[in-house]
Amino acid sequence: MAKKPSPAELKKQGEELAKTFGAIRKTEHNFAMQIGKEGIVFMADRKKPADALWRMAKKDGGSSKGAKGTCTMKGKMLVLTCDDPDGIPTNLMRLAKVHFSERNQSTKVVLAGEEEGDDEEATEETGEEATAGGGSEASAGDADGGGDATAAADEEAPTEGGGGESLLQRIQREFEELQPDLEAAEGSPNKGVVKKVGGLKKMFEGVVESDQKKAGAIIGLLRTTIQSARDAGDIAEAGETPAAPDYTASQTSASDETGDDGAEAAVETGTGATAPDPAAVEARRSKLAELERGVDELLAEFA
Repeated sequence: MAKKPSPAELKKQGEELAKTFGAIRKTEHNFAMQIGKEGIVFMADRKKPADALWRMAKKDGGSSKGAKGTCTMKGKMLVLTCDDPDGIPTNLMRLAKVHFSERNQSTKVVLAGEEEGDDEEATEETGEEATAGGGSEASAGDADGGGDATAAADEEAPTEGGGGESLLQRIQREFEELQPDLEAAEGSPNKGVVKKVGGLKKMFEGVVESDQKKAGAIIGLLRTTIQSARDAGDIAEAGETPAAPDYTASQTSASDETGDDGAEAAVETGTGATAPDPAAVEARRSKLAELERGVDELLAEFA
């Protein structure tokens, strides 16, 4: 009797599938899918030919029953273009859907040319899930035991899509719109900013297919992290070159703002302008520090 994977194994396999589907969504992959003793064996790769993947799948517990060829992603549908359409087992698509569902992947498997009839159904399913997810105010971080930073980021996280756009499509679009800011952050002289943004990007790519609620919260965190770094001068506006950080000036400014020598609530800057109230500055610093701690905890958990 085949051994059923443990919940931890199913979760890990689901995370790996989410990454694979994310890659397939970006570019067409070769694939091999077989019916094995322990269920479906699915392999996909952008460069390895389907015949090689077929042999690998067979060694990994597969069989001679299945299909191979190329595949793409359309919404939540895995669209297969098979080398031998007449040799596809009749129950392959159903078993594959069950296999993916057990691993928390709501992915339907269809043959190329048949996806049009399933497109409306897939959109409706996505909309229902978005409505169910949008009814809760709990953030992704709350669900996983994360910090207050993720809850705060939910204020900027994408909500369910409108105008026929699914939640997943909207999240992917908003992530694409962030690309100029992400590139600016990756060029920051502050290595801490580079590390945080890189970690959040990796986390987003790992969950976007499986957990749109969490992916939306991560977009909120990215926006807040980028804006905070920009306010601190660690990120230039798009198209500009970030200036090297002036640590001496920062220390002097911090000393003035906190009023270490018991100075008045407002201090005069070198240009004659009035600095922000120290209490407001301290509150903002506290909020940013709390955000950074939350981001660090999420990155540590994801790693």
